Amino acid sequence: MMPLYRCKIVLVPLAIIAAFFLWRHYLFATMSYRLDPRLTDVVETMHDIMLQSAEDRIVISDGKVEPVSLQGIVPEDVMLDIENADIDIDKAVFSRWCRESCVFRSAFGIDRPFEIGYWPYWYFVYISGGKPEAAIVPSLSDALENRGNLDPNLGYAFCEPQEQENWYLCTALPPS
Repeated sequence: MMPLYRCKIVLVPLAIIAAFFLWRHYLFATMSYRLDPRLTDVVETMHDIMLQSAEDRIVISDGKVEPVSLQGIVPEDVMLDIENADIDIDKAVFSRWCRESCVFRSAFGIDRPFEIGYWPYWYFVYISGGKPEAAIVPSLSDALENRGNLDPNLGYAFCEPQEQENWYLCTALPPS
């Protein structure tokens, strides 16, 4: 029988290695988020506010609105819907750009526990009259499993269309 201190020499590193691989699997695993229907109402309300205020970008994070001049204009219902959504949203960004026609874009960053630094970022995006800047794939699961064929230094950005029109679930990892 092995003495206790020798067992610790073997078991402690094995436990650390196993914990690392479980954590890594959690970070890079495909997430199965479902869109909260309240976010569609938020998008419509914010689109109207942007048209009335002539702002091209509005950010809502931690109950605060940027630009600050819109703090009292954004309804409390919007803030509550973002805060009480079925998914934990860390930031909502609303933007629009007009060239030949106007395109409205809303992105809802998903807050994942234990996410540190530049790990894969998950978000829902709504785009009226356009497509996301990421590659549109039929299945995020398949795209992430096959990302081994990609250069790991280039990063990736994939979006999967949702059942609701103009909505996508996206994930991105910046280049290393």
